[in-house]
Amino acid sequence: MTFPIEKILTVSASEYIKNNYHGVGYDMSGVHVELRPDNEDRLINAFSENVPENAEVVVDYRVSISNAVSTVSDWLFRTASGTALIPREKGPRPSAAEVERALDSY
Repeated sequence: MTFPIEKILTVSASEYIKNNYHGVGYDMSGVHVELRPDNEDRLINAFSENVPENAEVVVDYRVSISNAVSTVSDWLFRTASGTALIPREKGPRPSAAEVERALDSY
């Protein structure tokens, strides 16, 4: 199953948490995909297939294109990376100070 593309965001983890915090802590998992131009998959679709199933959202999504030159041929590589936020078990509602500390730790 692929991860919903609309939940792949360019905002930072701290910005997402600040705007959506509801007492849940997060584990973070890096997601990275690299495609050569001869691969016809859309980069974002390939990326979404590599997001952990239990992720709530992906933040800091970035795309880049790089050129690898060799004596045989030149290749353009397309890469996508981001951070999957995986909710931890929900606990009691934190105080404002606990939310601030959580934001500072990301």
